[in-house]
Amino acid sequence: MRPGSWWRLVAVLLAASVAASGCDFPLPVGPRVDAGTESDASLQADGDGDGVANGVDNCPMTANADQADGDGDKVGSVCDNCAADANPPVETLTDSGMEAFAARPRRRRPRRRL
Repeated sequence: MRPGSWWRLVAVLLAASVAASGCDFPLPVGPRVDAGTESDASLQADGDGDGVANGVDNCPMTANADQADGDGDKVGSVCDNCAADANPPVETLTDSGMEAFAARPRRRRPRRRL
């Protein structure tokens, strides 16, 4: 086995064991479909008790019934870390895959010679 190819062996063994068990493959290998992933009950939940469901609440962990958003960044003023300036949108891995990391190019450090 060549150095650095151990992960291929692990991937093949994982795929073979999943195929033998008759289960669906546990990794996201098909097209991503977001529609209908949350139940109606989770969208209706109100974690902070302000009368606004978490699915539409601009600050779901802090009560703010008026949903005030002074800078228009879709983050409620009571939980906004900079209420006077709009925050840039924050992408998460669950929202957009790896696109969140593509915006920041990786810098390579020059190699030092010994």
